[in-house]
Amino acid sequence: AKASSSGFTIFNIVPYSNIYSGLPQLAIITLLAGILVLCVGMFISFRTSAKLSAPIEVLYNNYVKKPSNDHAGDELDQLSKAFSDMYMKADKLEQGLISSYSDSKKRNVQRLMHGEYGQIPNYIEVYQSYGIDLTAPYYTIVIISAASKELRFGPDDPNYFIYSYALENLATEVLGQFGSVVPYRNSHNFLVLLLPLHKNAYPEKLVPELERVCEVMQREFAMNTTICIGTIVETAVNINLCYEATNIALEYSAIRNQGKIFFAYETGQNINLNSYHNKLHMKLAEHTRANDLDACSHEFDLALSYMSNVSFNTAVTYFNHVMMSLLDDFSTTFTDDDTAYPILMDKLNEIDRQLPNVYMLRKRCMEFITILAHHQSINRKYGNELAADAAKEYIDKNYANPDLSLKMLAGMAGLSSAYFGKIFATQIGYSFSDYLSNTRMKKAEQLLRETKLPINQISEAIGIVNTNYFYSIFKKKYGMTPLAYRRTRSGEAEDTKSEEQDETAE
Repeated sequence: AKASSSGFTIFNIVPYSNIYSGLPQLAIITLLAGILVLCVGMFISFRTSAKLSAPIEVLYNNYVKKPSNDHAGDELDQLSKAFSDMYMKADKLEQGLISSYSDSKKRNVQRLMHGEYGQIPNYIEVYQSYGIDLTAPYYTIVIISAASKELRFGPDDPNYFIYSYALENLATEVLGQFGSVVPYRNSHNFLVLLLPLHKNAYPEKLVPELERVCEVMQREFAMNTTICIGTIVETAVNINLCYEATNIALEYSAIRNQGKIFFAYETGQNINLNSYHNKLHMKLAEHTRANDLDACSHEFDLALSYMSNVSFNTAVTYFNHVMMSLLDDFSTTFTDDDTAYPILMDKLNEIDRQLPNVYMLRKRCMEFITILAHHQSINRKYGNELAADAAKEYIDKNYANPDLSLKMLAGMAGLSSAYFGKIFATQIGYSFSDYLSNTRMKKAEQLLRETKLPINQISEAIGIVNTNYFYSIFKKKYGMTPLAYRRTRSGEAEDTKSEEQDETAE
């Protein structure tokens, strides 16, 4: 204590014993607290370690503790094998995700080419996620076909993957300098490339750059490459029209232009809606009287391929006019109580600007022509039996149409579905569904024996869109799956060939 006024400082001496007297208690308390903290930490650590090591323990119990059947390796080898299996499954999962993404993108590109993209909610954002721009002012399509002298460029070619991969990467690289290219391989096995453009003109070096593709494919793979450049269309709405016209132009001109680069509009004259209209509708009338639906389909595709600088809405209006004039040519054949005429008028009304794409336009026009053609066929024949025979012939020729139905044939005959079904069963000896199924299965059996087409393509070729349904009805009829049937027939063919060779040797 210090007294400032007196100048003295007083010290109180405290013994050390007073200070040390509380240390043992403090040390004991600290020790107990440390032990408690260590116990809690160990408990939490063991519990967390048990959770983290549970998968390893399961692997150890399954692959190490259990005796190995093949006695392969020690415990470490078996544990390593277990981890390898895990990584392999992870790789397969990753491959499956990549494949799923690829299939999804291919399906969406297909819908874009067929004009069905508008059915996808928020389709602009969806296509942007795949790197596809639907906001460009102009588009064109380039379709490439490659073929060798020995083998057609297709899935049957053993080097198909190499050719396909090289062609797609080379074409994408060449066209990529002009914009964001979207590749797609269609059902004809043509490589389709969608090219967005910023102005209504082809890039200056488009043809010289595409010639590089032809040169490389010829030099490296001995492939003749044919390239068709479509017309330029405005906005994504008309991509479907450009795709269909370019596809048809290449298909009809591939032989004449093999190994060349040509434009779609060069395959024929530009369509004149005034002069060509009469020419087309008279040709369709002629083929309709002859009941030649294949010729009508050909004329439709040819007229479509001639179109240049024509929007989709203009094309719809044009074909609606053609169908109306075609109906006028046969107006005298209809009576007041004829039920086919209202059906034709309904079909004519369906050919309007609400159609989403060229596929649906073609489908509606061919439905109209089909009904009109069979009305003429039925009109020339008298009696219900003749109508059933006509329906049978129609099934024999058009079994590949997935929309073929009893209601459709009854409408062509101008009868109700129930009544026409009874007539057909009485005259033919089979119900409509049984006869159609038998016809399709006979054709499927022939394709399985004589071709190497995949099962899904055979299913589509006979008019059955659902492959699983095709499997079920084929197995029900023949007692085995299509693949088993193909293997069985292939084995019989090989045995027969061996016997013939043995007889020749003797």
